[in-house]
Amino acid sequence: MKTTNHEYYVSLEVAKLLKEAGFDWEGTAYYQHGVFYPYSVYREHLVVMNQSSAPSYMEQYSAPTLDVAQRWLREVHHLHITIFSSSQESWMFRITKQHQSLEDGVYEEDFYTYEEAQEIGIKKALELILEKGE
Repeated sequence: MKTTNHEYYVSLEVAKLLKEAGFDWEGTAYYQHGVFYPYSVYREHLVVMNQSSAPSYMEQYSAPTLDVAQRWLREVHHLHITIFSSSQESWMFRITKQHQSLEDGVYEEDFYTYEEAQEIGIKKALELILEKGE
């Protein structure tokens, strides 16, 4: 998980899963050959791109923020990732489908930060999508 200017981006591992799951939203951060690039500047303008369409030999992967990846899962795959505190020092996530109760969802707990729970929740949701071939 990378951070810039108080924004948290997905890890390379999650970026690869997003590409495999069909993530195609434009963004300004990406990984290339394992290196994180938070933006691309061309002629003093910020270039917005979709790295998911890059040829595989370029090893490029879009790197959205955790919030954008979570929103994509909600809007495209109707999976909701709810993050909440299970104690004063521990966070957890639940993954539910649309109209499913929190009690019926997939969950894990005992993460030290909100962002750690969020990223692992996104990763688990992507693994569920890829297992089902959605």
